[in-house]
Amino acid sequence: MEMGLTGFGAHYPGQLSGGMQQRVAMARALAVEPQILFMDEPLSSLDALTRERLQNLMQEIRLKKNITMVLVTHAIEEAVFLGRRIIVLSGRPGRVLRIVDNPQAGSTDYRQTDIFFHRCVELREILKGEDYGQNVTLSWLH
Repeated sequence: MEMGLTGFGAHYPGQLSGGMQQRVAMARALAVEPQILFMDEPLSSLDALTRERLQNLMQEIRLKKNITMVLVTHAIEEAVFLGRRIIVLSGRPGRVLRIVDNPQAGSTDYRQTDIFFHRCVELREILKGEDYGQNVTLSWLH
């Protein structure tokens, strides 16, 4: 599995960027071939193109290895692209605001569709209705 770390095998963790350290953590978690994988903001400190590439890779891994993934993100577009079921949570105390089914999630061209755009708008509207602002978290499972 390619995590974009070729050539860094001899580096110490402190010599890697935050994004590289997150990718190493993801590779370590996947190395044990789990049936369920829980991830909290696994792509948060990556640049946009690397983030999209790894989102695509996560979809490939999920399908090839039949892994259930539960992820937490604050990125609406990431939740919509990856999440077949999106659970929108409030800030503290956490409660479920809405569960949104998203059966189109994961196809590589999904980001360019009207459905993707409208689903992102739908989630933004749910979040705008909350007084919790930045504390609202999106989580999803596959």
